[in-house]
Amino acid sequence: MRSDIEGIINHDLNLISNWSKQWLVKLKPNKTEFLYFSLRTDNIIPKRYYENTLINLVSDHKHLGVTLSNNGQWKTHIEKSNVLSSVSNVLSLMRKLEYTLNRVSLNQIYMLYVRPLLE
Repeated sequence: MRSDIEGIINHDLNLISNWSKQWLVKLKPNKTEFLYFSLRTDNIIPKRYYENTLINLVSDHKHLGVTLSNNGQWKTHIEKSNVLSSVSNVLSLMRKLEYTLNRVSLNQIYMLYVRPLLE
């Protein structure tokens, strides 16, 4: 099973390498990360090489503002993306402006800065 997955991954990485050379796109394997999603506990991680460089295995990766975790849970996203501290900072600022701004303005600040973070 492991050799099958390894073969498929390395074959696809070879295709990506060929594509990048054809289109003159320089990819840096030392900056590339490998995130292995699995519910299995045997921890058989396939070896993966891009242009003879072993790709670094990570347990989580931030992509477009969302932290993906190898176990599929959101705990890392909530902790690492500092959602709670970001929301706390905005709410603290809103408390300071409570008597300066009207209710409509405070509501707009909430809708623009707090709600998207929570959603």
